[in-house]
Formats: sequence, structure tokens, C-alpha cells
Amino acid sequence: MQLLEVQGLVSGYGKVAILDQVSLSVGAGELVAIVGGNGAGKSTLLRTLSGLLPAMAGTISWEGRDVTRHSPRAMLDLGLLHIAEGRRLFRQQSVQSNLDLAFYGAGLPRDEERRRLDDAYARFPILHEKRDDPAGALSGGQQQLLTVAQALLRQPRLLMLDEPSLGLAPVIVDQVLDLVLRLRDQGCAVILVEQLVERAMEIADTAYVMQNGRVLGSGPARDLMGSDLLRHAYLA
Repeated sequence: MQLLEVQGLVSGYGKVAILDQVSLSVGAGELVAIVGGNGAGKSTLLRTLSGLLPAMAGTISWEGRDVTRHSPRAMLDLGLLHIAEGRRLFRQQSVQSNLDLAFYGAGLPRDEERRRLDDAYARFPILHEKRDDPAGALSGGQQQLLTVAQALLRQPRLLMLDEPSLGLAPVIVDQVLDLVLRLRDQGCAVILVEQLVERAMEIADTAYVMQNGRVLGSGPARDLMGSDLLRHAYLA
């Protein structure tokens, strides 16, 4: 059984449909890349999967259970975490305060929160070093690490990242993508929407190629690298 299964998904904004009969699946511990040019519907897909946009048609299933109408909070409680494009942080609040906010509504004992926070600081030493600094004073790469650290505090089963490399220096991009691989190796499923297509395809297990709200094709990511399908999605 797949962790996430999507069949015939139609979604958009208001009465305007962006996604057109999108189907895909994600297995436990699988890294799936969603690639395609601007306007392909990639971000709309992630927003619909996380409950931020309502589905107009089709189904979203989580471990075989229909969750199409679930709220964002309900999807979060299942273990689906969505890191949207743009590093949305409370910029005037400290790094520590931003991390503390990740526990809101989780209902965890205080000692468990402390343990997870210690783990996050061990994973991201720079955040520990700057824990009292305003989040807005961090570099773009450090802010991206902070958004990932927030998500990991909830111990997601499926992490969705929308353009995590946007605006980052190459060395920071390497760190972020290396982190994505380590999460996959630890059993966390990942959906990665990434502008650096070749880098995404190099690390992904499976790729879905989108254009104009539709899935043009899918398969093992390395098999699709340099394919006519991929070129068509970006050049047509």
C-alpha cells in the first residue's frame, strides 16, 4: 500500500481549475521529484495535497483512507508537512521562538519537546549558535534550514518542499539537498519541487513531469534525465 495515492485530482483557485486529472503515488521512504516549467501546476498540487486548496474532483488517499476533504491541520496530524516557497518565518521573532511555534497544537509533553529541540540543534548547529537572533537576520540559507528544522520537529512521515534552493548559494543548495537525501534514508517520504531540475532528478527515486496542470509522464528519475519528455515539458 502506498503512503499517498492521488487519482484524477482537479484543483485550482476559485472556479479556475489549474490541475487537470493529476494522478501520482508516493511510497514510504520514497523521494519523488515534481518537475515542469513555470505554470505547470506544481505549487498548486502541493497546496491541494496539504489541504490549503480544496479539490474540485478526484481523490487523495493516505494509507488507503480517503483524506480528500481533510483540513490542513488534519493533514499535519497525519504526518504530512508542507514547506512552501519563500521561507515563511516570523522574521521579528527569535530563532528559538520560531522553533517553539512548531510545537503548537502537537500536544507533546514538555520533555519530548525539549528532546526534539535538542536533536534539531544538534542537526543544525548554526541555528543553536543564532538561537537568540531574529529569524529575519539570518542569511537566506540559514532561514531555509530554520524552516526545515521547524518541520522536522513534528517528525513528518511525508515532507513536501517547494523550491527549497530558490535564491540560495550553491554550497547551501548542496547542504539542503544532502539533508533531503538523509531524511529519505531515515524513512521519511519526500516530495520535492525544485527549479534545479538536474539536481532533483539526480537524487530522486521517481519523477513526475508536469505541464499545464497535467502529468505528461513519470518513471524512475534517472531514466527521465535528458529525455524527450523532459525537454518537451520545458520547451513546448
